[in-house]
Amino acid sequence: MVARLFRLRADAVVGRDVGKVILSPKLLRAIRSPRSISDEQVLTVTLSGGEVMSYRLVVFPIRNHDVLDGWVILLHDTSRSHDIASSAERAVRQEREIVSITVHELKSPLGMTKWSLEMLQSERLGKLTVEQRELIDQIYHDNERLLTLVRDLLNLAKLEEGKFSIRRRAVDLRPMLDDALARFAVAARKRSLTLRLQLPAADLPKVSGDVGRLGQVIGNLLSNAVKYTPAGGRVTIGAEVQSGRQLRALATANPLVRIEHADHPAGYLHLWVRDSGIGIAPEQQRHLFTKFYRAKTVLETETEGTGLGLYISKSIVTLHRGDIWFSSRPGQGSTFSFTVPIAPAVRR
Repeated sequence: MVARLFRLRADAVVGRDVGKVILSPKLLRAIRSPRSISDEQVLTVTLSGGEVMSYRLVVFPIRNHDVLDGWVILLHDTSRSHDIASSAERAVRQEREIVSITVHELKSPLGMTKWSLEMLQSERLGKLTVEQRELIDQIYHDNERLLTLVRDLLNLAKLEEGKFSIRRRAVDLRPMLDDALARFAVAARKRSLTLRLQLPAADLPKVSGDVGRLGQVIGNLLSNAVKYTPAGGRVTIGAEVQSGRQLRALATANPLVRIEHADHPAGYLHLWVRDSGIGIAPEQQRHLFTKFYRAKTVLETETEGTGLGLYISKSIVTLHRGDIWFSSRPGQGSTFSFTVPIAPAVRR
């Protein structure tokens, strides 16, 4: 055992003094002078052959009443564990790099395909028959699905590498909300949905945030609401100003709401997307912001999606020092809410 611990031959260890076997002064000092009873130490030492080793050391005293008879020394070689962890980290890093490179390579041809299909749809190159338009529309729809997957995977790679950033500045979110409503108007009409914006009479205050990233959050939430609401249903985007105290009261009243950011002096803009859709079963709700998770009801209805939208949305909101949550009942719809800090007033 000792021979294996110190990478030695057995005949070089048996019958020899420990000080002559362990040639590391650092390790010898730790064994002979424990800092306290049962005190655990983690040591990195270089053996005589030049190999760097990691050990976990615990020394227990053996006493006969008040007389110290000796010590029990536990020495655990943690080098292999460290090597395994390092290998696992390297494998994960390589996997992320492969995914990132592959996704980047897909982005350009998909973008070119999108541009070409839009050119055909515009009929600048000639009139289309009904069959041709249906075929092009289907290809365009499938290409959009792939582009969404590519964007989500790129965002996921950036998040996991710590390269996902936001450019925070004072921005008015009203134009972004109007644009989101316009972008989903056609999809809502096709599904016979009522899509509306519910805002207070007063102008919305500017928030401290990245309007592009916040547009992603609203887009993800609105896309889900439109996809998972049956024909004849309603989807509403709303916003209101709330103080940190009001948000804490909301969390107190509803145990499913977790508010971790409520100390911003200027308060928060609380935005929500509410639908009258299929809802989410209680046993599935705690997984909703997990990577690649798709609720059972979604799979049963064969609704398209990557399972990354809500995970990315939560990450964006957290980077803004805001909170995101939802309430839902099966068959009665869902409301997804998030908060963004209001930009401090500029003194003149």
